[in-house]
Amino acid sequence: MNPAIDHVTDFAQIAACGVMTAPALAADGKVVSCGKVLKKG
Repeated sequence: MNPAIDHVTDFAQIAACGVMTAPALAADGKVVSCGKVLKKG
């Protein structure tokens, strides 16, 4: 099964998650990274 991927651009929705720095990544409803570009690995 493939996970769902959403690209959220609405600032109000992003801020509601507590994210104030882009880019950010959330998994399973939790913010796991913000403010840096992750590397594949």
